[in-house]
Amino acid sequence: MGRADMNKDFDLPHVRIVGFSGQQTLHNPSSVAEALRWQLEKMQSPGRRLMALSPLAGPTDLIFAKEALSLAIPLLAVLTMPREELRKNFSGQAVIEFDQVLQKATKTEVLLPSPQLDAATRVRQKLVDEADVLLAVSDDVGTTASGDTAEVIAYATRRGRPVIHLRETASMVEVHDIKSDQDLTQPQLSIDQLEKMLGEPPAYPVFPDELTQYFHACDTLATRTAPRVRRYVLNIVLANAIASMAGAVASSFPHSAAEGTLLTVIKSGCIFLGLGIFAVLHHRQSQNRWLGLRLKAEVCRSAMATWHSPIAIEPLTADEVPELRQLIQALRYFRATQHHVHADISLEAFKAAYGTRRLVDQYRYFQRQVQSAIHLSSRLTPLYWFLSGSAFLVSGGSLVLQSFCGQHDAPGRWMNLIFVVVPIVGPALASWIIAWQAIESVSRKKARFVEMGRLMHQAVVDLIHCHSWEAVQYVVKKAERQLLTEVLEWYSFVKYSS
Repeated sequence: MGRADMNKDFDLPHVRIVGFSGQQTLHNPSSVAEALRWQLEKMQSPGRRLMALSPLAGPTDLIFAKEALSLAIPLLAVLTMPREELRKNFSGQAVIEFDQVLQKATKTEVLLPSPQLDAATRVRQKLVDEADVLLAVSDDVGTTASGDTAEVIAYATRRGRPVIHLRETASMVEVHDIKSDQDLTQPQLSIDQLEKMLGEPPAYPVFPDELTQYFHACDTLATRTAPRVRRYVLNIVLANAIASMAGAVASSFPHSAAEGTLLTVIKSGCIFLGLGIFAVLHHRQSQNRWLGLRLKAEVCRSAMATWHSPIAIEPLTADEVPELRQLIQALRYFRATQHHVHADISLEAFKAAYGTRRLVDQYRYFQRQVQSAIHLSSRLTPLYWFLSGSAFLVSGGSLVLQSFCGQHDAPGRWMNLIFVVVPIVGPALASWIIAWQAIESVSRKKARFVEMGRLMHQAVVDLIHCHSWEAVQYVVKKAERQLLTEVLEWYSFVKYSS
């Protein structure tokens, strides 16, 4: 079977999911239905499969669903409440059509409210996050009220989704491509510009003394007791490299008894030192209490960053990490008993506080880490090439002496030492440099911190465009989960590998 045939046999279908959002009061439903059908027909093409994604919250959603089904497009109906409750939004013939659409739908999902988000907010996010293109119907995109079509369109454009906006006027339905109206050549706003857009943050909240003391204790102990795994491993590699160099030098050229004894002592000492460092590392890793402390410190940090939120934002639950149950319950207790003593904070003030003190601060931290990784790489890479090049040149010089001058040894004791030691020491130290870069994960750290910086930048943009507490809480919880990802991965690795 040829490569082309194999690719054809195993090729996946090209699927395009069309999300829909629209206001439920229309002046001319038949014109909107015709415009929606025309847009869906344009999206159909040979080799492409469409799927419609829509809530059935009102008459406009019903129109879109009917047009999709009439074109044999599979429909995923996302409901914000049980079926019987949604039926109350319709009357007359629309009730029968609602039942028929649900019966013909390929799949029906009911999104129940979560502790942080109501079902309506979750369904709006699902419409955008899972869709490739958004069809939207309205007669006014100037409002910014929570949950209206304008906010869904704004969220879709921030997520880079193409938006086809059908705007109903008194005489016609205008088709407006939101994406094509945007100047995509504009540079991305800098973090400093975004920080100014957030505004001046309010004063820091007063946290319970028990919480701040617990946080500082966990943070300090985790930092103090954490094993420097990379540093330990690097020192083991260096000790073994020195032992190898001492052994190679001792056996490569004549030396006095004192020099031989010194080289043997160095070799043996480095071997025992490497074994000792390994034993210490193994012991420190087995005492993995430090990682639990680090996780608790980060959960406390997250709680304090979101302290002013009217609804508690918990990026982790006790079911996910049972060891955190006592801490999570304590945080809930602190919120219930002491959160009320603070004045209620406005939505814009919370966005300024969280965006500036959490997201922008973390973005700058990640940028500093990126610069540190770049700086380390810029020092190590030239050193590697210098050591490798020196060994290569000296080895070549030694070969020239042997081949053309007929001398096995270079003239003079020091020249002989250089021609013997450099070819031994150079590659060994060059290997150590490469090991240093690998152990320190310079490339990985750089990529990781660049990605985290990008995520924090996007979170600030999303936060600025939020116009409701539900949308803000969604952005905040997502950002907190992203910030806890790495420590959670380390925690799981150590927990199940020890």
